[in-house]
Amino acid sequence: GDKDRAAAMIQAIEKMLKTRRIMRSLKKFVGGRLYEGDFHMLQRTI
Repeated sequence: GDKDRAAAMIQAIEKMLKTRRIMRSLKKFVGGRLYEGDFHMLQRTI
């Protein structure tokens, strides 16, 4: 029902925010340099 859909959406949003936070700290960690290869490898891992 609608409740299930809402819960799924909230979960998706939370996962997105968490991923964004990880990416942000990662960028800070590499000093703003994102190597294409590493980035693709990371995306495959997540």
